[in-house]
Amino acid sequence: IDVLPWPEVEKHVLSGNADFGICPAPKVMDELDYTYLCSEHHLPVCGRKHALYSSQLENPEDLVGEAFIIPGEDEAAHIRQFRERHGWGNSTSGKSYDYNEVRRMVLSGLGIALLPLEFVQKDLDSGDLWALSKPIRELRDDIFVVSNSGSSRHWIASRFCNLLPELG
Repeated sequence: IDVLPWPEVEKHVLSGNADFGICPAPKVMDELDYTYLCSEHHLPVCGRKHALYSSQLENPEDLVGEAFIIPGEDEAAHIRQFRERHGWGNSTSGKSYDYNEVRRMVLSGLGIALLPLEFVQKDLDSGDLWALSKPIRELRDDIFVVSNSGSSRHWIASRFCNLLPELG
């Protein structure tokens, strides 16, 4: 399993270097097949050591000027646009395309990040992370299994992709 930014996932599947990938699909390539898997709901979160821990946003503008940790090229366009529209992340304290690394930096108190609720739920429940707001509808991200029916793939990958419509 390789962890890559979503544009790289699509390129690997298209070239046949990967049988399938799992990623948000902000750009749909005609040559690829996209099967809806689930949705993620991103939240602005901070760690215990952050000055805003236990605070609640009244308005998105409350986070203007705060240092953000961003997921680099792996950030979905509509999430980046929301963040930029509200002035979030004009100041950055870290960047990584690996959400585990972004989470680690937030836990260390380096800044705020927009992370999927489903990814950080245990950290929120334990109090290691704090959600600075309730889920924001505009920060929902649909996740897809991306495959290329035109390429040959391992039989188990074909079986998995064929089962997807039954699972939905």
